[in-house]
Amino acid sequence: MSRFTPTPLIAAALLSASLAGPAGAQDLRYSTVTRVEFGGTTGRLLGALPGSGDPVTGTRYLKGSRIRTDDGTASSTIMDWNEGVLITLDHEARTFRSVSLVEMVEAAEEAAAALEGRADELVDAAVEGSRTAAEETEQEYRQQGGDQLTLEIAVRSDRTGQRRNFGEYTAEQILLTLEMKGARDRAAWDAEDTSGGLALVTEVWLSTDFPEHLMMQSMDGQALRRMRDDGTGKGLMGALESLLAYDPRVKFAFEKNRETIDAMDGTVLRSTTHFVTVEGDAMLDRDAVLADQDRSLSDEATQAASQHARESARSAVRGVTRGLFGRKREEPEEPEEPAATATQRVFLRFTSEIVDVETGELPADLFSPPEGYTALEPAPTGSTP
Repeated sequence: MSRFTPTPLIAAALLSASLAGPAGAQDLRYSTVTRVEFGGTTGRLLGALPGSGDPVTGTRYLKGSRIRTDDGTASSTIMDWNEGVLITLDHEARTFRSVSLVEMVEAAEEAAAALEGRADELVDAAVEGSRTAAEETEQEYRQQGGDQLTLEIAVRSDRTGQRRNFGEYTAEQILLTLEMKGARDRAAWDAEDTSGGLALVTEVWLSTDFPEHLMMQSMDGQALRRMRDDGTGKGLMGALESLLAYDPRVKFAFEKNRETIDAMDGTVLRSTTHFVTVEGDAMLDRDAVLADQDRSLSDEATQAASQHARESARSAVRGVTRGLFGRKREEPEEPEEPAATATQRVFLRFTSEIVDVETGELPADLFSPPEGYTALEPAPTGSTP
C-alpha cells in the first residue's frame, strides 16, 4: 500500500477534531457559518464585488465514532475514528479517496525522526539564510532613528467569567491575544514597555454542554489514541512539534498555542479573530477591538471613503466661490479641531459560529462513499492527494 503524507489542510482538520474536547448516543447535525471581512482599501474594493461579503456555510454530522464535514456542495470529509479511516469525497468529479489515519500519524512521526540528527544543520542553514535579512532590517531601523531591534511574541489566554446562551447551550467567554511587538531592550520588554506591531485578538465562546463535546470524549479507537499523545511527545501533535523545533521562535509560538488549546476543554460555539495593526509606540487596546467587533469593516471603509469625498467636495466648492465673489465677503472660518489619530486598526476579521443544531437519528450511509462514486488510490508519500 502506498504511504500518505498529510497536507496542512487535512492535518489541521484532524487536529481540530482530536483536540476539540466535543453525546451520549444521540446523533448530531449542525452548520458553521464563517465570515471574512477586510478593512481599508481592500475592504472598499471587495465590497463593490457581488457576493464578496457572503458568508461560507459548512455542515457537520456526528454519529458514534464517525464525523462527516460538508464544505458547501463541492466536497466532503468523513472520519471514522474506530476504523481509523479518512475518506474525502469530490462531489463534482464523483470520486473518493480512503486513507489510513494511523498511516498519517506514522508518516509524521517518521518525518520528525528523520530530522532528529539534522538539527544543527537546519539551524545553521536558517541562521545563514536570515542573516542578510536581519542586517537589512537593523539598518532600516537605524535609518529611521530607532533602536527597536528585539521582536518578541506574547500569547495570553483570559477566562473572563462571562457566560452566554446559544439556544439551549451555555458558553463561557475566553479571550486569546497574540502580540508581535518590538522592544528597545529586554528590560523594556519585561516591563511591558513595548511598541506597536501586529496583534491577533480572538474572542471564543466555549461550551461544555454542547453534544459534540461529550461525543468526542466518548470516542475511542487506535487512530484517535495515536492522534492524542497524552503528554508523551509522540503522536501527530508531538511529531509536528518536532518538525518545528529547528526554529526557536516558531517552536515557542507553537507551544504557547498548544497550551492555550489544551486548556480549552469544550466546543467553540462562536469565535471572532481580529488582525490588528498597532501604530508607533501605542499599546494594544483590546477592549476597543472587542467593543467594535459588531461593526462591519467594509462599512467603515466605505464611510471613510465617503467622508473623504465630502471633504474634498466642500474644499472644491469653497475654492470656486472664493474665485467668483472674492475673499472680501468670506466669513471667518472657525478653526477645526484636529482629528484624533487612530493608534490601531483592524484590517482583517474572521467570524465563525455554530447554527442550526439538530439531534436525532442520522442514516448510516451518510458516512460512506455514495453509490456510483469512483475510488482513487491514496497519494504516495511526498505528494499532494
